[in-house]
Amino acid sequence: MQALRAMSAIEDGDGEGVVVDCCCGHALLALGCASEANATRVVAIDRSEAEIERAKRNVARAKKEVEMVGGDGAAVDSVDLRLGDGLSALRDDERVDVLVVAGVGGRETDAEV
Repeated sequence: MQALRAMSAIEDGDGEGVVVDCCCGHALLALGCASEANATRVVAIDRSEAEIERAKRNVARAKKEVEMVGGDGAAVDSVDLRLGDGLSALRDDERVDVLVVAGVGGRETDAEV
Protein backbone atom coordinates (compact mmCIF):
# COMPACT_ATOMS: atom_id res chain seq x y z
CA MET A 1 0.00 0.00 0.00
CA GLN A 2 2.86 2.40 0.79
CA ALA A 3 4.29 1.84 -2.69
CA LEU A 4 0.95 2.68 -4.31
CA ARG A 5 0.72 5.90 -2.30
CA ALA A 6 4.29 6.81 -3.24
CA MET A 7 3.66 6.15 -6.94
CA SER A 8 0.45 8.18 -6.72
CA ALA A 9 2.37 11.08 -5.19
CA ILE A 10 4.92 10.86 -8.00
CA GLU A 11 2.18 10.85 -10.65
CA ASP A 12 0.48 13.83 -8.99
CA GLY A 13 3.74 15.74 -8.88
CA ASP A 14 3.75 15.83 -5.08
CA GLY A 15 7.03 13.96 -4.64
CA GLU A 16 10.55 14.09 -5.97
CA GLY A 17 9.85 10.73 -7.51
CA VAL A 18 12.92 8.55 -7.13
CA VAL A 19 12.24 4.95 -8.14
CA VAL A 20 14.75 2.14 -7.74
CA ASP A 21 14.24 -0.91 -9.96
CA CYS A 22 16.35 -3.59 -8.30
CA CYS A 23 17.11 -6.55 -10.59
CA CYS A 24 15.98 -4.45 -13.56
CA GLY A 25 16.89 -6.89 -16.31
CA HIS A 26 15.99 -5.27 -19.62
CA ALA A 27 14.92 -1.99 -17.91
CA LEU A 28 11.49 -1.82 -19.53
CA LEU A 29 9.87 -1.27 -16.14
CA ALA A 30 12.39 1.47 -15.35
CA LEU A 31 11.62 3.19 -18.67
CA GLY A 32 7.90 2.95 -17.92
CA CYS A 33 8.37 4.52 -14.50
CA ALA A 34 10.37 7.34 -16.05
CA SER A 35 7.90 8.11 -18.80
CA GLU A 36 4.48 7.10 -17.47
CA ALA A 37 4.76 7.60 -13.70
CA ASN A 38 6.65 10.90 -14.07
CA ALA A 39 9.50 9.72 -11.84
CA THR A 40 12.18 12.40 -11.73
CA ARG A 41 14.88 9.77 -11.46
CA VAL A 42 14.97 6.01 -11.88
CA VAL A 43 17.92 3.93 -10.74
CA ALA A 44 17.90 0.57 -12.53
CA ILE A 45 20.24 -2.02 -11.01
CA ASP A 46 21.17 -5.50 -12.17
CA ARG A 47 24.09 -7.78 -11.33
CA SER A 48 24.24 -9.25 -14.84
CA GLU A 49 26.49 -7.42 -17.28
CA ALA A 50 24.50 -8.95 -20.15
CA GLU A 51 21.23 -7.54 -18.75
CA ILE A 52 22.76 -4.10 -18.22
CA GLU A 53 24.00 -4.15 -21.83
CA ARG A 54 20.48 -5.10 -22.97
CA ALA A 55 19.08 -2.33 -20.77
CA LYS A 56 21.50 0.18 -22.34
CA ARG A 57 20.26 -0.81 -25.81
CA ASN A 58 16.63 -0.41 -24.70
CA VAL A 59 17.30 3.01 -23.16
CA ALA A 60 19.16 4.17 -26.29
CA ARG A 61 16.36 2.90 -28.53
CA ALA A 62 13.71 4.61 -26.39
CA LYS A 63 15.63 7.90 -26.51
CA LYS A 64 15.92 7.69 -30.29
CA GLU A 65 12.17 7.02 -30.62
CA VAL A 66 11.30 9.97 -28.38
CA GLU A 67 13.57 12.28 -30.38
CA MET A 68 12.05 11.05 -33.66
CA VAL A 69 8.64 12.33 -32.58
CA GLY A 70 10.05 15.65 -31.40
CA GLY A 71 10.30 14.91 -27.66
CA ASP A 72 13.18 16.07 -25.54
CA GLY A 73 14.00 12.68 -24.03
CA ALA A 74 14.25 14.02 -20.46
CA ALA A 75 12.31 11.07 -19.05
CA VAL A 76 14.61 8.58 -20.75
CA ASP A 77 17.64 10.54 -19.55
CA SER A 78 16.42 10.14 -15.96
CA VAL A 79 17.13 6.38 -16.09
CA ASP A 80 20.44 5.65 -14.34
CA LEU A 81 21.65 2.12 -15.17
CA ARG A 82 23.99 0.48 -12.68
CA LEU A 83 25.80 -2.82 -12.55
CA GLY A 84 25.65 -4.08 -8.98
CA ASP A 85 24.36 -6.61 -6.53
CA GLY A 86 20.99 -5.35 -5.37
CA LEU A 87 20.76 -2.33 -3.13
CA SER A 88 24.51 -2.30 -2.54
CA ALA A 89 24.70 -0.34 -5.82
CA LEU A 90 23.04 2.63 -4.08
CA ARG A 91 24.99 5.30 -2.22
CA ASP A 92 24.18 5.60 1.47
CA ASP A 93 22.78 9.11 0.97
CA GLU A 94 20.56 8.33 -2.03
CA ARG A 95 16.86 9.02 -1.70
CA VAL A 96 14.43 6.23 -2.59
CA ASP A 97 10.69 6.87 -2.79
CA VAL A 98 9.66 3.59 -4.41
CA LEU A 99 11.60 0.33 -4.49
CA VAL A 100 10.63 -2.28 -7.07
CA VAL A 101 11.91 -5.84 -6.96
CA ALA A 102 10.17 -7.82 -9.70
CA GLY A 103 11.03 -10.69 -11.97
CA VAL A 104 13.95 -11.94 -9.94
CA GLY A 105 14.59 -15.12 -11.83
CA GLY A 106 18.32 -15.14 -12.27
CA ARG A 107 18.16 -15.75 -16.00
CA GLU A 108 18.62 -13.41 -18.87
CA THR A 109 15.71 -12.56 -21.12
CA ASP A 110 15.35 -11.48 -24.72
CA ALA A 111 13.01 -8.57 -23.94
CA GLU A 112 13.81 -5.44 -25.87
CA VAL A 113 11.76 -2.44 -26.82
